[in-house]
Amino acid sequence: MSANRRNKSQKVALCGMVGALACACMVLGGFIPLATFVTPAIAGMLVLVAAIELGYRTGYLLYGVIGLLSLFLSPDKELSCIFLFFLGYYPLLKSQLDSIKHTVLRWLVKLGLFNVSIVAMYALLIFIFPLPELVADFSETGVPLLAGLGLAANLTFCIYDLAITKIVWIYLHKYRPRILKGKQ
Repeated sequence: MSANRRNKSQKVALCGMVGALACACMVLGGFIPLATFVTPAIAGMLVLVAAIELGYRTGYLLYGVIGLLSLFLSPDKELSCIFLFFLGYYPLLKSQLDSIKHTVLRWLVKLGLFNVSIVAMYALLIFIFPLPELVADFSETGVPLLAGLGLAANLTFCIYDLAITKIVWIYLHKYRPRILKGKQ
């Protein structure tokens, strides 16, 4: 087998393994009540690793495939929508947003994107395609508590954004060299 064909086979295998791991994470997250936000974040990071190794175009394609598969396979539709509406593509988009030079503007854009995405997702899940348990949760929750949850979500997003930067640095400087060294 030629080196070029072997390289292509390795890339396809990597994409398949990362995709399968992310899908398994999303499906298993549907069975763990507290994993509604954690597993889409982990799956999004896995998509980012694939994008780093295979290109961002492949990363966005993998994001779409994992999102659609999780809609069909995961018992938790809110979890799937969180991945589709934000946590699946945000790690891919982050490097472009980080190129905005002005710090305040960069964070305003990031927080604006986060809030628009999350509000659109919950509006869709409550008013257009109502999930009964989600509608019940929101109807029982008072406005002050919802405002507090929104504030906590924004703070958590900021921590997640910073964590992506650290995780990518660790991957690129600690793990990737070891993986590439093993290929030689």
